[in-house]
Amino acid sequence: MWEASARDGSRKHHEEGKVIVQLVIDSDSCVRNATIAQSSGFYRLDKASLDFAMSLKFPASTVSTIKNFDDGQPTVAFPIVWRLYAPTVPGVLPLREDGLPVE
Repeated sequence: MWEASARDGSRKHHEEGKVIVQLVIDSDSCVRNATIAQSSGFYRLDKASLDFAMSLKFPASTVSTIKNFDDGQPTVAFPIVWRLYAPTVPGVLPLREDGLPVE
């Protein structure tokens, strides 16, 4: 879904942020349209958020509870948060980009 070059570019440039995505859901419970309601400030993160949002399909039970509508179609906004992190394992130090342990 998220191209490796874009993912690696975001990591290389230490891009993090929150994107608020506005979705319009069609009668088949698929996302008909996705727009950025609030940008992260980074094109790659915003683009990845839209790509992810367009791949979603909602259960009918969830769609039926949505109260906001756009042209008769349910709409919903939700945040996607992008964070860089190093997984931690007890007794193992995380590594920097150059492979040395973070102290």
